[in-house]
Amino acid sequence: MEKILRIDLATGKVKKEPIPETWKRKYIGTYGIGGKILYDEVPPWVDAFDPLNKLIFATGPVTATGVQTSGRFTVIFKSPLTGYFGDTSCGGFWGSELKFAGYDIIVLNGRAHKPTMVSIKDDEVKLLDAASYWDMNVRESDRAIKSDLGDKKTQVTNIGAAGKNLVRYAAVGHDEAGRFGGRGGGGAVMGHKNLHSIAVRGSNKVDVHDPPALRELTKHVIKD
Repeated sequence: MEKILRIDLATGKVKKEPIPETWKRKYIGTYGIGGKILYDEVPPWVDAFDPLNKLIFATGPVTATGVQTSGRFTVIFKSPLTGYFGDTSCGGFWGSELKFAGYDIIVLNGRAHKPTMVSIKDDEVKLLDAASYWDMNVRESDRAIKSDLGDKKTQVTNIGAAGKNLVRYAAVGHDEAGRFGGRGGGGAVMGHKNLHSIAVRGSNKVDVHDPPALRELTKHVIKD
């Protein structure tokens, strides 16, 4: 989709920028480009629980194209569990919905002053008060957010009690707690940033250069 969405949680500033062509060719996507951003923009001395730590949600080039297992998304951050590069992968439909909204990657910086939800609906990006969801578990808040936004097809990634209490291995939840990005403590980084959830809804399509060839390749991969 050619877009990185940057959000400063402290100021509410939103910026959209293109993905450099060299990044796409050299790092491809997900934790490749996410790792590039993390290493370039987070100094070595920054702690995982520091507003300067980046929280990056990334998809890959075939996400939302119908390729088998391509619906996953990856979260990249400096890990509170290890103190080093952290990434965790999660299944479900959130990654595809992010592509449908027109973005490949979200980069979150800073720390919100209160519990916050990022709401993305195509070009419309809002930072909303998430205080009413803060004491809910991931399943309860997922359902409540979809109800409050008035669209059951909205895809939500969120945190539960572990993330809010900065448990260093806390997971990132999705799909009413049916799926988790459970490695490295991404949920704790969300909790430190006061980021309760990201709700996404999109109406775009992901263009494919040669759909018949992609379908044949997908059949080949499934067979193997």
